[in-house]
Amino acid sequence: MGFNSASLPDSFRKCIAKEERAKSPEFATSAELADKCAVKSEKAMHVQFENWCRVNDLFVIHSRTDRKTTIRVGLPDFFVIKGTQQDGSPFRTAKVCAVEFKFGTGKLRPEQTEVLFDLITKCIPALVAYDLNTAIAWTKEQLGL
Repeated sequence: MGFNSASLPDSFRKCIAKEERAKSPEFATSAELADKCAVKSEKAMHVQFENWCRVNDLFVIHSRTDRKTTIRVGLPDFFVIKGTQQDGSPFRTAKVCAVEFKFGTGKLRPEQTEVLFDLITKCIPALVAYDLNTAIAWTKEQLGL
């Protein structure tokens, strides 16, 4: 009978150094596996939302999630912009909204809370979305689609 890492309880897995657990995913704790799953699920929502925006001819500003940000820390995942032009007018106007995605029980970091508060006080609609359908419905409402 051989050793089966799947049968190890979390109390044993936590005794393995975090760096070693990172090298060998079979020794990850259930919390670490859940976090990894949440990241993948949130990335999937990002891809689906960005595709929906592009299909609906919306301008999207979306920061990469796989690298450290080079812009203000705490900015939402998406800024979505819809340009409009009044009949006969040479001027264009735009509507904008911001969407931050969180998966499961994901919580905002303090920087994110500060930025979202700042946006809302400057009359820029902002949403923390926990699912794709809510984000799409809210964005449609905000941009008048």
